[in-house]
Amino acid sequence: MPDDRRRRADPRALLLDADDRPTPVYRRYLELQREYDAAVRRRDEARDRAHLRPALLQAWPQDSRAYTEAVDAALVRWQALGHKAEVEAALDQLADPPTTTDPPTGGPHHA
Repeated sequence: MPDDRRRRADPRALLLDADDRPTPVYRRYLELQREYDAAVRRRDEARDRAHLRPALLQAWPQDSRAYTEAVDAALVRWQALGHKAEVEAALDQLADPPTTTDPPTGGPHHA
């Protein structure tokens, strides 16, 4: 069976190899997730610092643009290069496996 058909049939195959180590796809997802989380953390920390000092708070609308752009860029990279949708669909399937009462679309979350 071709690799992507096997992955669709077994979402675990997208995430872990035969030795239960993260696959290259899942490692890339995790790497880009960390980059996104770091960009969000930097933005939030800068915003918190701005709230402590009136001069920084006054400049925050302008200063925040660079942080917002960094967060947006990190998200785009994660989506485009980190197989975000595919990995999260596999994680969703593993967290909420279909039961005999679920519709054939894969469960109530995918309607």
